[in-house]
Amino acid sequence: MRALIIADRSIALRERAMLARLEVGLADEGVRVVHAVPHVCADHMGPGIHATVVGYFDRGVEFGPFVSAKAGDLIQRVQDREESESPIDVVHAFGHGTWRLAAEIARQCRAGLLIEVWRASLVSSAVAFVRELKLSSIAGVGLVVGEEAMASSMSARVGRSAVIIEAPWGVHVPERPRSRSTGDVLGVGMLSEAGDARSIVPALGGLREATKSGPETLVFADVSSAEPQRLNLSLDARSVRTREAGLWSAARKLGMLDRVSLTPEMEARREPILQVDMLLLPEASGSQRTLVLEAMGSGIIVVGPPDANFSVLNERTGVIVGKADAAAWASAIGSVLGDAAQWGAISASARTVIREHRSASAHIADVLKAYDRVVGATAGR
Repeated sequence: MRALIIADRSIALRERAMLARLEVGLADEGVRVVHAVPHVCADHMGPGIHATVVGYFDRGVEFGPFVSAKAGDLIQRVQDREESESPIDVVHAFGHGTWRLAAEIARQCRAGLLIEVWRASLVSSAVAFVRELKLSSIAGVGLVVGEEAMASSMSARVGRSAVIIEAPWGVHVPERPRSRSTGDVLGVGMLSEAGDARSIVPALGGLREATKSGPETLVFADVSSAEPQRLNLSLDARSVRTREAGLWSAARKLGMLDRVSLTPEMEARREPILQVDMLLLPEASGSQRTLVLEAMGSGIIVVGPPDANFSVLNERTGVIVGKADAAAWASAIGSVLGDAAQWGAISASARTVIREHRSASAHIADVLKAYDRVVGATAGR
């Protein structure tokens, strides 16, 4: 079986390690993998060890003959790089910006199509998209989700247009957890998609209140959106500046400018952030993000609001903030800061949950089953 995994620039950079693990795992099972990523990302990735890497242009018009021509060009370059004319059996799309191109490649290759719906805000778009597809020319279409709640909400709306497949992303759990800092400084990461002061102020305010008697805190924050503008770089740059301004406004309001550091593209350069003690998630984004899973698996305490579309964050794996106000955040953070036994219990429990339920090997096994389902549908036509 030959699989084309196509990712947009956001996921190609942020989830590079997850895609690499998937590549290796699929190769071990005899699947020949081709990665298609935007040219700007291909330059950073270099040649694949277990896969062929090809670049594509992710800017420009995304409909009609333009998409058809772009798909044909990419298919030809895959064949040239692979030195083979064997067909692509399944196209696996990561990122909203890849859907139309992936569907056209699947149509031209008579291949199965899998679309990752990796965040709750994409559900409606995914349902509308599969209804729009000409299913007579794409035999097998699957929507891949990471949460049962998302699968349930989509099933009735999609009908027979596509199969719903659960394949939660997974990570490797290190042999030993990261030890909590023993000095006078507490390292705190903060990952915010919205960059909205309405969610950042309560989180930072609660942290300030919980640590007013010590320890000293250093906050490393990323307010990058998970879904950048695809067609207008200037708009994307402007939205980034707006989100960053929200962070600085919140820090200034709370008198924490000297304790907050902007850490852009935290997920693409995640090694430093995995050395912090605590990770704050100011809002419930309903997104799969392996940085959060890696933090849990490393023993870092994750603090955030309940999220039905990211149920792996719960009382066993982190600290849940019941209300969106500074007092609730302070109470949640304080409950573990002053209790070493509670800190250790949550850390150990989180590592167990990630190892048993969100492992990289389980993700690979789920993806293989998904490939078999859509390729089987294609072969049967």
